[in-house]
Amino acid sequence: GWFTYGALLKSWLGNPDKIKPPLKLFKIGNSKLPFLSWSTLPGVNCPGALECWLKGKGYCYSLNAFMYPAAFFRMLQNTVLERSKWGRAYITNELNNLLNSPQFKDREYVTLRLYVDGDFKSLKLLKFWLEIAKNNPKLNIYGYSKSLHLFAELVRTGYEFPKNYVLNGSDGGKFYGGKDHNLIKEQ
Repeated sequence: GWFTYGALLKSWLGNPDKIKPPLKLFKIGNSKLPFLSWSTLPGVNCPGALECWLKGKGYCYSLNAFMYPAAFFRMLQNTVLERSKWGRAYITNELNNLLNSPQFKDREYVTLRLYVDGDFKSLKLLKFWLEIAKNNPKLNIYGYSKSLHLFAELVRTGYEFPKNYVLNGSDGGKFYGGKDHNLIKEQ
């Protein structure tokens, strides 16, 4: 599996704006966990990580997924997509296609868990996902995050968060218990 998925990703990385990404961007859950999920690489995409990462020496539960080639390469692919304007447009298009697919188009609500693995790397990405929430009222989006400083930055600017997004602040991390965490808790 490692060689197969690695070769597919290598081919795509040679022309990412001309070749369709080899893996589905969103994982579709099962009957026990019937929601969509989005993941990127942990650690390199977790600016709020502290003891859970420690430059790869801590315990991050996401590393358990690395024993599965498809999971690892999906995280890598999604990390690459998030980092370019073209990639973010592709993510938006794929999500819209998925929401309009026979599996989801007749549902009143579709739940999306953001960052089962990874986290908001930047303010640009946080705003990107919040705009997706605003533009898709059918979505109920939630996620755990240690990037509390990014949320606090938006709170300080008076940003109006979409009603269909719920933040679950993740314990620990650089910003947990600090001024940014306290500001968010007040909201």
